[in-house]
Amino acid sequence: MRKVLKVCGKTLLLSPTSLIHLVLLGAILIYASYSLYMTSENFVSYELNRGGKGYVSDEVWYVSAARNMLSDLFGLKVFNPLACSATIILNKSYEPLVVNALALRYNVNIVDTNYNKLKHALYVESLNYSSLHEFTNELASKYGVREVVYGWRLPDNDGINNYLNTEHPPLGKYLIAISIALLGDYPLHWRIPSVVSGVLMILLLYYLALNISRSPWIALLAASLAAVDPLFKALGSIALLDIFVATTSVAAAIAIVERRYVAASILIGISASFKFNGLFTLIPMMIIYLRDLVRVRRSIDLETTYKYIEWLFKNAAIIVLVFLIASAPFIARYGLGGWLRDTINSFKWHTSEKCPSSKAGCPTSSFPIDWFIGVNAFTLYVNPTIVAMGNYIFWTASLWLSILFIPAAKTFRKVGYPLLLLLGTLLGYIMLWIVGGRTQYSFYAIHLLPFTYLVLASMLEVIVDRNSLKEVFNKWLSSLSYLRKLILTVLT
Repeated sequence: MRKVLKVCGKTLLLSPTSLIHLVLLGAILIYASYSLYMTSENFVSYELNRGGKGYVSDEVWYVSAARNMLSDLFGLKVFNPLACSATIILNKSYEPLVVNALALRYNVNIVDTNYNKLKHALYVESLNYSSLHEFTNELASKYGVREVVYGWRLPDNDGINNYLNTEHPPLGKYLIAISIALLGDYPLHWRIPSVVSGVLMILLLYYLALNISRSPWIALLAASLAAVDPLFKALGSIALLDIFVATTSVAAAIAIVERRYVAASILIGISASFKFNGLFTLIPMMIIYLRDLVRVRRSIDLETTYKYIEWLFKNAAIIVLVFLIASAPFIARYGLGGWLRDTINSFKWHTSEKCPSSKAGCPTSSFPIDWFIGVNAFTLYVNPTIVAMGNYIFWTASLWLSILFIPAAKTFRKVGYPLLLLLGTLLGYIMLWIVGGRTQYSFYAIHLLPFTYLVLASMLEVIVDRNSLKEVFNKWLSSLSYLRKLILTVLT
């Protein structure tokens, strides 16, 4: 018996097997949603129980930048949904006894005075903003108030009240800012965009794997392996930028496989507007287009080269245009010159060794291959200890299979695309390391996670096929034989 399903005005007939696939996909998405949301909420509980400031890892930078953007770029004030609260930054040191007496007079609760880097700051809560304003005015008359930042307490970092994180493009902070503006300035709310992005990544990975393999079971396997990976669970539940890069890169990969290059360039531009490493998806796109072009024209002549360069400039223009649109609020606020200077400085910063692991106080950095073998992981949280590391058994297997099946990439479409997406994107990180960007962290690997499991799931059909394995083996023999002849020719 077949069920009828209407999607976008089209009537689709679903077999019982298709319904099973949809139910399983729904179960995977529900699990991913629940897992990410509960992990986000657990982080809130950890921080509240230990009297912390609520931030996990680099959230201190991105959430603070999002909060400051709302105020500085868009003229909006943010508010804590649970209390009338603010971080008050004074001009000079204050006497705790005097401030406590004032707080008692105005019915204000001084929650946090543990600020060392952010000088003369305290975080307070009140039942109403009228009392909070009166308390602030009294402090201003005694000590002078440099700034009042409403909403959740600020982290303890010098200048954090004005920080805009210009080291990275702004789009991820916009999403965090929108969530704060709509839901309130609260740790769980900062992380909602990451949770949504993580679930969307699993759905897009399913579609990408289905598009390439034509097998719902392979697609379900790729999606389920990604959904249970500890790196996905960690990065999809905190307000960092990398999960957005991963999600938009999978969307771009779908467009690349379908040869919709304009859409792919727009999506790569969006990805790069979260973090510049979103540009690494350009590498597989450039290779696929060049391969198609050479197949059609049957040679690499001057005309073919001109056509390829023309295509590169066209897609580069699309990416730059998307990036400019994403940066428009900054350009409007600080001018084109100021924005351009910050962007150039950002590229210089990313291609340098920012904070070597050997230096005291610097977190553990890593070489991109480390992400696949489970070493030099970045610690996201302590007590409980949570590190940014995927299931390295699967990751190691995926990397070795990718290398093993390189000769088969041309023959097997269902293997070729996954290999190119994974190894091409990985090549971007290795190139960055070579040019000087040695300070890379293991949480960057979330960008590679969907392609890692796409490779692993796609390989199953080839591995279980004896003839396919034989063909791969023969291709390696012919490649090594050709390399041997080439070496002998050069040496003799």
